[in-house]
Amino acid sequence: MARRGGDAHEQDDALNAVHHDLSFFFDTDADSGSTEVDFRDNTMTTLNYHGTIKAPLTSSLRSTTSIGADFYLRNTKYSGGGGYDFPAPGLTAVSSTTAGQFAYGYFRDNNSLGIYGQEEVGWNDRLYLTLGLRSDQNSSFGKNFKNIVYPHYALSWIVSDEPFFHVPFVSALKLRAAYGQSGESPPLFVTQQSYKATPYGVAPQAVGNPDLQPERGYETEVGFDAGFLNDRAGVELTYYTGGTRNEILERQVAPSSGYGGTTQFINGGRISRHGLELTLRATPIQSQSTSWDLNFNTSTNDNKVEYLNGADFLTPTTYIENKIGYPLYAWFGKKVVSGTIVGDSAITNIVCADGKGGAVACKDAPNVFLGRTIPKVEGAFSTTLRFLTNFRIAGMIDFKSGYKKLNGDERVRCQLFGLCLQNYDLTSGPIDKVAGYWYGSSSPGTVIEDASFTRLRELSVTWTVPQSFAREVHASDLSITFAGRNLHTWTNFPGLDPEASFQGGSRGAGQWSQAVLPQLRQFVTTLNLSF
Repeated sequence: MARRGGDAHEQDDALNAVHHDLSFFFDTDADSGSTEVDFRDNTMTTLNYHGTIKAPLTSSLRSTTSIGADFYLRNTKYSGGGGYDFPAPGLTAVSSTTAGQFAYGYFRDNNSLGIYGQEEVGWNDRLYLTLGLRSDQNSSFGKNFKNIVYPHYALSWIVSDEPFFHVPFVSALKLRAAYGQSGESPPLFVTQQSYKATPYGVAPQAVGNPDLQPERGYETEVGFDAGFLNDRAGVELTYYTGGTRNEILERQVAPSSGYGGTTQFINGGRISRHGLELTLRATPIQSQSTSWDLNFNTSTNDNKVEYLNGADFLTPTTYIENKIGYPLYAWFGKKVVSGTIVGDSAITNIVCADGKGGAVACKDAPNVFLGRTIPKVEGAFSTTLRFLTNFRIAGMIDFKSGYKKLNGDERVRCQLFGLCLQNYDLTSGPIDKVAGYWYGSSSPGTVIEDASFTRLRELSVTWTVPQSFAREVHASDLSITFAGRNLHTWTNFPGLDPEASFQGGSRGAGQWSQAVLPQLRQFVTTLNLSF
């Protein structure tokens, strides 16, 4: 009977890890014990000042001037140690252990200072122009880079307040546009040259980069807000475009530098993005005792890697690449597309996608684009119905689509350990799937699946008890709510949960679904009392 699951080395590593863990329970030293202690001390200090001055410039012009400063200091101290093999019962101190003693510790300081100023000028309370600047300094900047300045501008016009505006059914209309910048500081210490201790002294650890700057994000938005039928309905639409410059990347250092085998953080990436944000709202029923509110919002997100400091792609984590011309943090790997079943015991002629619409032998196949990790479309629909004055029913459905997640449970069961039905019955599934299991974990495209979903997130019923009854318990207000959460999910994702995120090691940066319980269905009763 057929049985094949991928990489033997990965299987051996997994079995060795299990054996190592079990050795503490079943080997000869199982009763000797072990201990580990650690201490963490986090201190955060903040100081903020914000001031606003409002003044009329003329009878129709009004000025609002804002200034402020933010100071932030975070100090982290972390130390610990441990060991194993106590020589006698009753001992618990680390110093009492006779083998495997270890110690560790570090401290980190991170300081930031931001100063900003903003001027807003309003004309007749319907046309507003805003100009602002913010200057930031951070201790993680390179020593040759002192501070960064982020500008922002905004213009809005309440057209419906103009005397000439007379559009049937349109009760409010505002046009708006804005441009702004923001940043992301480098990780701590990556700008500094550092060394590590070895049995023979010290050795280079990191070359550092004294010129390292923060990433600079920028975005332009244009849109409008409109209300209809005395604000019983409304729409908000925004188009945005922008990106990130000076993206912080990590590259290998040349051996000739004396820091061979280490990496250096540099500013070198450029990302572009654009999308739409839409909100629709309506109140089709509104009376003293009954009302019905509807709300729908959705957004799209397209992004693309434009530049990588001379590299074609970078691999930040397993099966994920940042590659020029493709979405940020996209799935890449071999994808089995077909094979030939021989009898009931083997599959031959396994071929993979060649990235050009064809197929080649998998050993010669390139890593191909397998999908996005960031949803392309997401949104939610919510509704609230109030009836008989004191009762309210509310519900929300949300959704995400246009992205994929790696089904790690399927990868382990079917590709590594060969424990799926398809590993034994080669005709029990589509040939690309069965051949992908047979080929093993070298074909991640077999287990990277569409994770789009729609979920009934919450449904609740609330009864606001009449005040005459509330006063019986000496309360001014009393309400009871019965709610259910995560009630149902519509998805084709074959794993346990399309929202599950496995954070282990370098595997997928939270884009794997593996060994994670699905979100629980919950039923909650809440009693609210006000006195």
